[in-house]
Amino acid sequence: ERKSDGMQFVHFNTHLEHTSIEARELQVEVLLEITNAEQYQNLPRTMTGDFNAKKNKDEIRAILNAGYADSYDVAVNAVKENTNGDGSAVIDYCFVTPEAVKVLKYRVDTFKYSEDPEAKDPSDHCPVIVDVMIRP
Repeated sequence: ERKSDGMQFVHFNTHLEHTSIEARELQVEVLLEITNAEQYQNLPRTMTGDFNAKKNKDEIRAILNAGYADSYDVAVNAVKENTNGDGSAVIDYCFVTPEAVKVLKYRVDTFKYSEDPEAKDPSDHCPVIVDVMIRP
């Protein structure tokens, strides 16, 4: 709930299976059942996470077909970079209900904490950073 005016919104975060396409597709079905449940229908919604799938895959298309927009595509100001560790693909997302959530900025934090090849970064993915505005 936004403190300034009491407007409510809902945020979901997930991490989908990385080896099984069938499992990811089933996970997205369940995720959409939850995020599109009646109690959330009139609320602005955001959905983030490691979806382990490129944008052209069925699991991502299912989310887009369910009425969500990829913040990567709809941001007013965007620095579009890949999110997986080797920089070859976008597999981490922030989806929004575009009629209720405006994406102001999108970027990927590609900062490397160490040049030492033996050192470990906090994750094998780069964080997606999105500034959003809940529409009145």
